[in-house]
Amino acid sequence: MKLTPKSRFGLTLIEMLLTTVLIGVLGLVLYSLLSVGTTLGAKNTAMNTSHQQARVALLQMTKTLHAAVSAPQLVDLNGNPTLLAPAPGISFQLWAGGPYQITADTGDVWQNGVTVNVTDKPFTGATQRLIIPGYQLETDINSKPSNTTGTTTLTPTATPFPTPTPVRISVPGASPAPAPSINCFLTNRCYYIVNNGALEWHFPDPATGLTKIVVLATGISSATPFTLSGEDVTVTLAGEDSHYDNYKKQQDGSWNGKFQSTGFVLREIIPVRSVLTTSP
Repeated sequence: MKLTPKSRFGLTLIEMLLTTVLIGVLGLVLYSLLSVGTTLGAKNTAMNTSHQQARVALLQMTKTLHAAVSAPQLVDLNGNPTLLAPAPGISFQLWAGGPYQITADTGDVWQNGVTVNVTDKPFTGATQRLIIPGYQLETDINSKPSNTTGTTTLTPTATPFPTPTPVRISVPGASPAPAPSINCFLTNRCYYIVNNGALEWHFPDPATGLTKIVVLATGISSATPFTLSGEDVTVTLAGEDSHYDNYKKQQDGSWNGKFQSTGFVLREIIPVRSVLTTSP
């Protein structure tokens, strides 16, 4: 009787080890590709978002600077005028209301203010600027804390410089000679500033009477993006993510850092179209 040996269909230990190693290597390669793709995807998404924010912010800055009624002025991180250029911020005045009719002087000296017939609601509750073109007077005023209409008194925060001549404002009935102008208007001081990598828009809020701060863009690496050339404003916004470095090979052959997507640089020269004030 002839016996037939049984067939062997199993794997040897060596074959199992080789298969396990191959599966592990393939899994490691797939994991590395997935990790790099996820990192690059998140990085590029963040950069694209930051780039888009900066572009939209530039469009808004162009719109508001075109609407400015004063020459722009460089400011520091606190919004105060600075002679250093480039600077972290730029300030200017926007039209708040007017023209309004000046109905009377309220005293013998300018410090007592003027009486104005207000026909709309221009007051923000914050410090605003009163412009009287006929007398070439410009001064900050303490506006009322709430919006009002009708006759109201506008009082300067300090004596204007230079001291107005004449000190009293001539209005109909107060002087035999007709006044050259009895109209005035109000402006709001606003500014853009880059603070800790964020581009901020500071402006008076009529609803609260306080200065409102809106963040227009993040990831801004240019800490001082504003310069002046005459009455033109040059804005140079650059962005990058400091959490990532270039993926590069060191001298010892090791790899250091992570992948970094390309940053952005946006540059715009914005002219001021209308200057209705004598001071910024």
